[in-house]
Amino acid sequence: MMSQITAERPNGASTTADASTLSALETCQRIIEQQIPNLLRVYLNPWVTQSCLCLNQYAQRLLRPGAAVDEPCPSFLTNSCDEALSGAIKLARYTIQSEQEADPHRRGGDTLIVDPDNRFPHFGTSQLSNGRRVEFLPGICRSNVTNLSALLQDRQRFRIVVLAGSVELLTEQSLLQELWNDPHVLTISVVDTRSLDKWSRDPDGQRAHVAVFDESFVDDAVPFAAFVARRHIYQVWMEGRMSMFHSTTFQPNTLSSMHFMRCLQKRDPELVVQLQELLEQATGEAEFRHRVYHNLYSPSLSRLIRAIGFDQAEPQAAGHIISFKNRRVFDGVAGVACSLRGHNPESFVRDCQYLLESEEDLTAAVSTELRHLTALSHFVPAVSGAAAVEHALQLAMSAQPDRQVVLVLKGGFGGKTLGALTGTWKDSYRTNIGPLYQHVVYVDPFAEDACARIDQVLSLNPVGIVQLELIQGVGGVRCIPQPVLDHLQDRREEHGYLLFVDEVQTGMFRTGPFLRSLDVGVAADLVSIGKGTSDTMFPFAATLYGQAVHDQLQAVGSELPAWLRQRYGCDIGYAALLNTLRRAEADDWTSRVRHQESRFRSQLVTGLKNCRNVLDVRVFGMLMGIELRRPAADVQSPGAPFNEFPARPAGLTLIDRTVHRAVGDRLPRLYSLAMLQHPAAPLLIGFCQYEPHVFKLTPGLLMTDQQIDSVCQTVCETLNRSVLRVSAQGVRHLARTYLSRGRRA
Repeated sequence: MMSQITAERPNGASTTADASTLSALETCQRIIEQQIPNLLRVYLNPWVTQSCLCLNQYAQRLLRPGAAVDEPCPSFLTNSCDEALSGAIKLARYTIQSEQEADPHRRGGDTLIVDPDNRFPHFGTSQLSNGRRVEFLPGICRSNVTNLSALLQDRQRFRIVVLAGSVELLTEQSLLQELWNDPHVLTISVVDTRSLDKWSRDPDGQRAHVAVFDESFVDDAVPFAAFVARRHIYQVWMEGRMSMFHSTTFQPNTLSSMHFMRCLQKRDPELVVQLQELLEQATGEAEFRHRVYHNLYSPSLSRLIRAIGFDQAEPQAAGHIISFKNRRVFDGVAGVACSLRGHNPESFVRDCQYLLESEEDLTAAVSTELRHLTALSHFVPAVSGAAAVEHALQLAMSAQPDRQVVLVLKGGFGGKTLGALTGTWKDSYRTNIGPLYQHVVYVDPFAEDACARIDQVLSLNPVGIVQLELIQGVGGVRCIPQPVLDHLQDRREEHGYLLFVDEVQTGMFRTGPFLRSLDVGVAADLVSIGKGTSDTMFPFAATLYGQAVHDQLQAVGSELPAWLRQRYGCDIGYAALLNTLRRAEADDWTSRVRHQESRFRSQLVTGLKNCRNVLDVRVFGMLMGIELRRPAADVQSPGAPFNEFPARPAGLTLIDRTVHRAVGDRLPRLYSLAMLQHPAAPLLIGFCQYEPHVFKLTPGLLMTDQQIDSVCQTVCETLNRSVLRVSAQGVRHLARTYLSRGRRA
């Protein structure tokens, strides 16, 4: 039975939180008590599976038929309706531009968002008080109906139409209805619980190509939304190399999908009864769950989960350990660096409830703590690191409307949503989804003449924002050279740009201090934080900014900060962040992380310095990278190695070199699989997305010396094995896995 959630004010008077907050905390409590993994991507999650089954059922009523009337409708889960709309537009653009590649005569075009209820006032553009508009995303026009007729005079302009308001609008606007029925236009409908009922009661009414489900399906209590489409629209995207290109750190998670199912049981019990048999299968039958996960959620994730054997038993997660019956695996990924206290911190609900009841103004309390730590006096909330990055860029562009060029350090990663892609360097994430923000210039921070290149960009362009990560986590766990950071600080006053430091990877004490910028002497104008803000339980993030930015926003009359606070403010998120900040100060997490950093560095460097397979080890607090040798790369990649680590270790043997070339990019996966199969201390380890030959180790922050020793032993023993031995072991494992799958099927 779930424990009752109560709290007391300091004076002893017992009170309760509002109904939606209490309901979300009850879901958290269930997850914690049953030790259900929440932020574990390689988990064949039954609640995600159930959610996709239900969303598919709704989508059958709302979406246009595909190749077959009963064609399934895969889902992408997101953290907010804005993220879901961003993903739906990406999907629509990808579909249309892929068609154009096959048929160059097909026309391209803009996106029209019909938004009579003003739900997305700052999506794509933002209005300032003097009537000026700041553009964040080109190719997107938003109409609140008053200007709809004028926009629709040129119907050929639009290839994507989003209906974000009343269904009746279609019958009231004949021009819009013509556009909605145009076979060359891809349509998106934003659906809430009220409009779902209206659509469902009109079986002969209009149907969209893509449906976006908003937070009303979880009573606005947890970060949840989704976009759903027929398989034929998803097919190219889901099965190809882009299959995870909209994912964020916080998805999939158990909290939002479990809460979706809880709300559904109350709101639509008929649907739950109708799907009861399938929902029970999703919970009790792993093979059925795998098929649904593959068909309705993520083929690539389902394959990965099967390949590493995480579909064989129901896992439990507590602290740093994931348990499968008698198998215990140390989680070195930790929710993609979200873990601070480990999985399912027992006191999370109690901590949040106490703060909810004892703090009269949570927002002010969080602001006070952040100002004390960073000297940045303002912040706005967000639902993910990508959203926090988008907010930072939007705030900076709004504050300086005459300086719209963004200078980004090459190798950085801002996120995969439409706005966050402004600061994401990798071209592959942009394929067939433009137009994106165009005024972006990239400079390689590791080039010998990096500072000169920066000066050239600054002299030729009205740069308003410089965006950087102090350590490029996705880009190989590489530290930006200090001279480049100093140069950017020195040129700021002369050129008038705002310095935006993305600390989603490095903040929240992961590298020691609350922010790494405090360690390297960078005084940022804007900072984004995420990941650890969730405490592995409740998706949350934030964008911090200083008084000067606040004053600039006030001067131009931007309503963006107030709207962001109203849109994304969440008491549980505030309480989780405030609790973390106070615990970290009381228990001196900075010193603990520095001690752990020293121990990890010492053991990894000692254990791997003569390893033929390893080029470098990089340790920054609890953010670590281990770079493997590539078949044709004996030369160090950008970023200086530690002085005590040889830059050119002994070469591979002829046999290993031959095997290395044969397995190619699959070799890091085989070594990670070997770590997962370590007989004494199995370890789950991650990769850098830009450079998959670099292992990324991001465990929970608070480890014991014994746990550190055990992790290092597994890493060093495994990587010192020959390429031939590890490759053979991996092939045997995969063969057994898929033979077993065939027998079960």
